[in-house]
Amino acid sequence: GRVLQMPSPATLGEKRNAGVAAVPEAAYSASFDDDDVSLPERLSANLRAMRSRRPPAAFLSASRKYIAIGAIDNIVGFELGRCYGAGMVAADVTDALRWPSQDCFEDHSLYEAVVSHAELGSRVAEADELLYVHRRHASNVTAPHRKDMWQGVLPLQLAGPSATAAPERVRAMLQRHAGVAFLVDSEAGGESTGAT
Repeated sequence: GRVLQMPSPATLGEKRNAGVAAVPEAAYSASFDDDDVSLPERLSANLRAMRSRRPPAAFLSASRKYIAIGAIDNIVGFELGRCYGAGMVAADVTDALRWPSQDCFEDHSLYEAVVSHAELGSRVAEADELLYVHRRHASNVTAPHRKDMWQGVLPLQLAGPSATAAPERVRAMLQRHAGVAFLVDSEAGGESTGAT
């Protein structure tokens, strides 16, 4: 892999566009926020879900995601509802559209552009598997989450046995990578917690 450093200031949308431009040969791109975690099988499962549709999906978002409050391994439940930032986009999208120059809701704005696009709008899909951990904390950009971190959180038991095992899976994954620079949490005083 490659690491791409962006000059400051750059919006999240500009960073996503630069990332896609850095690998023009890529047929798909995926993104996630640096304070969240993707489970190891997320990308391959998303790719299978996109390719299984006819025609193949151009934009895939997660319809469910784990919710961690505070520390990334403090998974307290899951949430139903489209998660644009835990998705994947085909080169068809990034050839036709760009992420807007926004620092907030840039993935949602791209989704809206795809849905209203004449050729791409019918090629939007959602992945139902729980493969993404969204971390809610005091710095989250959405006001409802800052006000009530438990908003919309459902018990893990409702999602089945594999979901109840997720907290331990994430802890084990973080333990294997403890001390890796991208897992150092500046909010936690430099402790390795899985977020930056």
